[in-house]
Amino acid sequence: MTQSEDVVSDLEKLRLDNKEKLSYYADLLDSLRRSCIVSFEQLVNDALKKLNISYPQFMVDLGCNKDFFGKNGSNTIQFNVSTNPGQPSRSLKAVASGGELSRILLAIQSQSPNVSVIPTLLYDEIDTGVGGVTANSVGDYLSR
Repeated sequence: MTQSEDVVSDLEKLRLDNKEKLSYYADLLDSLRRSCIVSFEQLVNDALKKLNISYPQFMVDLGCNKDFFGKNGSNTIQFNVSTNPGQPSRSLKAVASGGELSRILLAIQSQSPNVSVIPTLLYDEIDTGVGGVTANSVGDYLSR
């Protein structure tokens, strides 16, 4: 074996060792995410009801690609929602209108306040079509 073949062999061994470690941590992260999805969905759905979205069906679609490792592990995460009874849930961006989308994002953010690194959030049209108790509830959530 030549010196360059030894280097290639060593690098291949290092690559396989690192892939094994990445797989372990990606699987651990996936398990942790899956363990809290149901409670997170319930918390967001409860918040949506308080924000006057009468029939919320918020769901987290957690996919996993074992052959991909990104800065957030191997997961793909999509938020799905239905705001009308009998309607199937679809991607958040495909379902919600401007004001509704802002209230849904507020509900999500209110249940995960310590994970955001965004110093300022703008909720466009969050007050559209709301008044009374709902407006007070939106104000309470915004103040938090």
